[in-house]
Amino acid sequence: MRSPAKVITLLVALACQPTAQGNDTTSQSDSPNSPASAGDASGTPAADTGGVTLSLDKGAYAPGGTAIMTIRSQRSDTLGYNPCANRSVERETPSGWVLHPEPARICTMELRLLIPGATQSVETDVPGDLSTGTYRFVVSLVPERADSTPGPATTVRAVSAPFRVPAS
Repeated sequence: MRSPAKVITLLVALACQPTAQGNDTTSQSDSPNSPASAGDASGTPAADTGGVTLSLDKGAYAPGGTAIMTIRSQRSDTLGYNPCANRSVERETPSGWVLHPEPARICTMELRLLIPGATQSVETDVPGDLSTGTYRFVVSLVPERADSTPGPATTVRAVSAPFRVPAS
């Protein structure tokens, strides 16, 4: 059996893992064209990914601005995430969605828990070096396990609808 300190260290390490990198990160289940959930008053529709939706407060942001992401879970399990370390930005290109690197971004070692049926809103910085174009946010969440048995964690990707960065 693992000691509580080892379990906490493991959870913190999972929360701070960078999201997967690659060129095209689109799959059938994370289509940004999914309709918003009923009663959603945000500026952009939410995309439903594995029972988790991610919506934004606006449809356009200036580089260096602040976006409010609203994450909703319709899942039956608790999900863990770090709104900074587990958040990435992707740019739309003719060949698909491409990760926008943020090598200078610094995140705290925070782990938030999203319980079944809950909604959380978090602020996130829009990278200051974004050029004119279409982007989306992606948040990776990991199902939390009640026991401490080792095993692969299935990551749930919550993908926002696209947002624009207009010309200055």
